[in-house]
Amino acid sequence: MHIGIDGSRCESTRATGVERYSCLVIPPLINSLVSAGHRVTVYAKNNNDIFCGAEVKTSTRKHFWSQLFLGPRAIIDKVDELFVPAHVLPFIRPKNSSVFLHDVCFEEYPLSYSFASRWYLRITASNSVRNSKVFTHSHYTKNKITQTFGSGEIFVIPPAAISVGNFRQQLPWTKPYLVCVGRIETKKNILTLIKAYDQLLDEDPSIKHSLVFLGSNGYGAQEITEAWKKTKHSGKIVFFGYADEKLKAQALREASGLLLPSICEGTSLVLLEARDARLPFAASNCVPIKEAGGQRGIYVNGNDQETWKNVVKNLLQKPIVPESNTARKWEDVAREIAEVLTTVKK
Repeated sequence: MHIGIDGSRCESTRATGVERYSCLVIPPLINSLVSAGHRVTVYAKNNNDIFCGAEVKTSTRKHFWSQLFLGPRAIIDKVDELFVPAHVLPFIRPKNSSVFLHDVCFEEYPLSYSFASRWYLRITASNSVRNSKVFTHSHYTKNKITQTFGSGEIFVIPPAAISVGNFRQQLPWTKPYLVCVGRIETKKNILTLIKAYDQLLDEDPSIKHSLVFLGSNGYGAQEITEAWKKTKHSGKIVFFGYADEKLKAQALREASGLLLPSICEGTSLVLLEARDARLPFAASNCVPIKEAGGQRGIYVNGNDQETWKNVVKNLLQKPIVPESNTARKWEDVAREIAEVLTTVKK
């Protein structure tokens, strides 16, 4: 078979979780498909070493890349199956196509998205469920997709363990610290965490830890920044911005704890990294987050300021070291996706 893969999400120098997932799964997926005798073409904006083993076709089109290049080009190339590892299928595409829907948070928490983003994701997700194969991380998200868009061919493929390595560099902030990794946006519930930590520092001035946020700005960042400026202890709440993979890995290895107050996720790659680093964490009691985090961790029922204040205090006083998770490999993820991609309907 001739398999086409959308590699455009591996272009970003400031990768989001979805973009990082694409970069993690594409290399072993290419290897799995090529080893089984299939032809693979990756469509991207630029060539990349991680596409080794596949034919690569590129277009530097800035706007509507998926709609005007990916889909039509895959048709011209007579691709038997087009795989898009990050959310959006082109409307014009090969008959047999598949997409990875990482979550449907735009439906569960619509106010966490701009109007345009919400409707674009809604339309493309509905189109995907009705007309293609869909992958997702958990049975919880599969059920949400089915409830929202109806039944379809939906396959659950959990992510694999992620190593934080042992690269060393000087941290650009002081220790001790707690860390929160992810885009600075409404969906991540950052505003609640800022206010909770500010209140905790007010009540217990002996706390030496800073709270460090690692992530680029997203939807709602301006409101979050304005709230941060009004806190009493803004000097101990650090917005570093985007951290590359090496800095983020070291931040996880040396932190006292990880905080993930997000109200909705499809999974959590950073929790998989925290488990490798044996880093204690507190996270929202969201089913996909719990699946990523495992049994040993603090899971939070409630998104209010008082709850999170107490949770952070508990994490500092009684940290729980998570179990490691090394059994599942990205080669396993790739093999399971490849099996679906190459199964021909009778």
